[in-house]
Amino acid sequence: MFRSVRYAPAKINLGLEILGKRSDGFHEINTLFLPVTFCDILEVSENKELTLECSPSLGILPKDNIIMKAADALRRATGARSGAYIRLKKNIPQGAGLGGGSSDAATALQALNEIWQTCLSDDELREIAAQIGSDVPFFISKTAALGRGRGEHIELVEINLDYGIVIVQPNVAVSTAWAYNSALPATFCDKPSQFEEIIREIPAGEWRNYIFNDFEQGVFRRYPQIEVAKRLLYEAGAEFALMSGSGSCVFGLFADRERANSVANSFHNGYFCRQWTAEDLSEQNS
Repeated sequence: MFRSVRYAPAKINLGLEILGKRSDGFHEINTLFLPVTFCDILEVSENKELTLECSPSLGILPKDNIIMKAADALRRATGARSGAYIRLKKNIPQGAGLGGGSSDAATALQALNEIWQTCLSDDELREIAAQIGSDVPFFISKTAALGRGRGEHIELVEINLDYGIVIVQPNVAVSTAWAYNSALPATFCDKPSQFEEIIREIPAGEWRNYIFNDFEQGVFRRYPQIEVAKRLLYEAGAEFALMSGSGSCVFGLFADRERANSVANSFHNGYFCRQWTAEDLSEQNS
């Protein structure tokens, strides 16, 4: 029996700009996605029916899980009628700005594309992924990428951050829809920041002067504990700290990985990880 175990990494946003609201109701953004080694785990095996089991329970019906929506989208696109048993071990918190659900959906698409032998390319999978969620296409490649449009237009980039990454989750979840409404800009920005060039050319200790997250001001105003977490990361020695996506998690980059691990352990909901690399992906697929 075919069985595949796949890892669905979280992401952090190394900068996020909201450039304006579009005529279709979505927002134009500019961001740099970075996958990290904080993962959900999907086990996919052959089965007559399409079923999903999640541990721990997310408190929703399986049919409402984004993984099942991804499976339905793949079926519609390919005409596949096979089933599968999918078991999800959920580690990435919800409402955290880490893209856990989107990563699960993209990883499920890849696993089902293999088990159902639908033989779609990554580009074809991204087209399906864009129908599911704005940042789902990013997780098809699982490598650093610039995200534009509503986040679905992906340009892969080579960014190698030799830092320990500490992710801190304050005890709060942030609604993405609310966060967008609270950060609504008046007009489009003519010249989005060049995040890739900044990261390549400027030391991380100076990024706080150049790289921002446009969600932070509105989110911090309502959830000050998130701003406190960011401040504590700086006080602990982070070279750079920022809220990821629309929150609630914040991350800090530490040059000393042992120090980063110690800092992560000092938080109740702190996680130590590093950048997810091509080596991680090749080990997963071996």
